[in-house]
Amino acid sequence: MRTIEFMEEAIANRMTVAEVFRKRDKQASIRKKRLWDLYRMTPSEYSALLAKQNGVCAICGGHDKNRVLAVDHDHKTGKVRGLLCAACNSALERLDNDISWDIKAHNYLQFPIADDLPLKEEVACEAA
Repeated sequence: MRTIEFMEEAIANRMTVAEVFRKRDKQASIRKKRLWDLYRMTPSEYSALLAKQNGVCAICGGHDKNRVLAVDHDHKTGKVRGLLCAACNSALERLDNDISWDIKAHNYLQFPIADDLPLKEEVACEAA
């Protein structure tokens, strides 16, 4: 983060620049401890994995600039598999717990239950 961004954050949050630096250092320290405690991963290893993935989610290729990518790991072995966005991580967590869910969801999308009902064919709706 550039100094000007620290100054802007300080002004926006009524803090001194030094307080912003301390806040960022504390956040980095917490993240470093969490990476190690949960995944036995250092920040430089996280950065190397992020670079290997070109800075994007390993599944969808997207990335929310306001959030770090989650460390995806096998819940049985603890082995790190890659970095995922929140949406893919959440979806994959569902699959990890019940792989048959994927098949059920696919079948549901291919053969919707409401197809038999006398509902309107198309309803205009706004994209989310």
